[in-house]
Amino acid sequence: MKILIIDSTTEVLKVFIAENKKIESFEFEDKNLFSLLDNIFSSHKDIQYIAINKGPGSFTRTKVGLSYIKGFCYASKIPLIAISGFEVLEKEGKKLIINAGRGKVYLKDEKGYKIEKGEARDSINYDKFLDLVLDRIERKIFDDPLKVLPLYVSEI
Repeated sequence: MKILIIDSTTEVLKVFIAENKKIESFEFEDKNLFSLLDNIFSSHKDIQYIAINKGPGSFTRTKVGLSYIKGFCYASKIPLIAISGFEVLEKEGKKLIINAGRGKVYLKDEKGYKIEKGEARDSINYDKFLDLVLDRIERKIFDDPLKVLPLYVSEI
């Protein structure tokens, strides 16, 4: 089983190929998201599932990355698994803080989501991300590409 994992929420696009519960970073030189993903899909035609971090993160990068992948999954009929960065941090039992850039962080607490000034202390562990993806595949829980939305956190 080959899974493409994409995280466009951060300053640097992160792309991984997971196979047999092993995750490897995909090396690329092109900074253009669309040509980069086109190269991945043309060189890895046997991808069976696509997983993406749906946010929160950079507003534009999250929106563009998710939109591209949603369209690709819809057209190719490859199952989509959209997971929030908060889900990964929760699984690890870490504080739910994600870098929002410009000296701010996204927080999730008992009151919900918010943005505050601060510095992110934890980053997403992609092995844990893969664990969540494999669990969803095993339980056959996939996202409808036409309905999945990026997770945005508004300032309160």
